[in-house]
Amino acid sequence: MNSKTFCSLLGTLLCFASPAFADTITVTAGALPTMTLSPSSDTITMDAGSTTMSGPGNVVLQTGNFFVGDSPISDQVIPFFFNETITINDVTQIVTIFGQDDVTNAADILTIFAQAPVNFGAYNLNLNESSYSGVALYQNLPLNLTADITAETPEPATLLLLATGLVGRAMATNRFGRSVPRF
Repeated sequence: MNSKTFCSLLGTLLCFASPAFADTITVTAGALPTMTLSPSSDTITMDAGSTTMSGPGNVVLQTGNFFVGDSPISDQVIPFFFNETITINDVTQIVTIFGQDDVTNAADILTIFAQAPVNFGAYNLNLNESSYSGVALYQNLPLNLTADITAETPEPATLLLLATGLVGRAMATNRFGRSVPRF
């Protein structure tokens, strides 16, 4: 194999190793009607959301409200969960979202927990942790349910290793004739 052919082959293979995200990613999430976090009087509501992005990154899945009610209890942690229908590029999953409402005399603190990645075919969804503190009764706080969208593709280094192996195989075949077995 002459150097011109080698450079051409290596250049072609390295083009495939560069990360390029030209695909548009569409993320939608269904609405959550008002949910009372019993036995407190606090509620959460999530609006339906739809976002289009040009490649993996951070996204606001939904906006909503955390309403701090006049709870008859104090100094209690109330765990909760809700199911959310999320679609990424026509792949739909029902994602269970966990959190807690920490009701105290000073403030009510709502926390939505981060969770393990959920696979949506070519992409993974990683829910981010968020916390909201309401210090006054009858306060309506805006919520943002955010996540990181990551691509389910091999790393560029893995593709470079594959390209190097293929080039080595081509060179060995050329140098030694057909003595290297074919796969």
